[in-house]
Amino acid sequence: MNESDRAVTRTDGSQLAVISNPRAIPFAAEYSMQDFERIMLGFRPQAMEDKWFIFYEGNVLYLHRSWTGHCIYRVGFEEKGQRVRVSFAEVNRDPEQYNQSDDGYDAKLLGCLIDNLLLKIQTEFPLPAGMDDAKDAALYRHVVAGRGAGGVQKARKPWWKFW
Repeated sequence: MNESDRAVTRTDGSQLAVISNPRAIPFAAEYSMQDFERIMLGFRPQAMEDKWFIFYEGNVLYLHRSWTGHCIYRVGFEEKGQRVRVSFAEVNRDPEQYNQSDDGYDAKLLGCLIDNLLLKIQTEFPLPAGMDDAKDAALYRHVVAGRGAGGVQKARKPWWKFW
């Protein structure tokens, strides 16, 4: 078995922090068992351009920023017959670790990260309200999601005002 076939574990990361100031977000999703098996493998950053470290442990998916180790999202799962559904989703609302505050946007971004990084399904990258300049959107997408995280929408405000 090569490294890419092995599920990512907490011990594969360094300096991973627990989620600080968690808040529930309206993220609802259901997956086939085949897709869920891919989700459970997680995501191990391979290059500087990979912004996330993702692992599954105890029915919970943890999404950490790869550079800081901050836990930004936590997603719980439960089996329902031949499907697996999200039982809860939380986002880190500590402004020192993550400065977004739009729960709806975070639900969209979380879905995009799962689709693109874990399931390898190319979905459109969501942008915060008011961002519609394509150049800023491309940079924002790179800063937030890194490589392999979906398409780009247009943006207008500077990306640093959104992250």
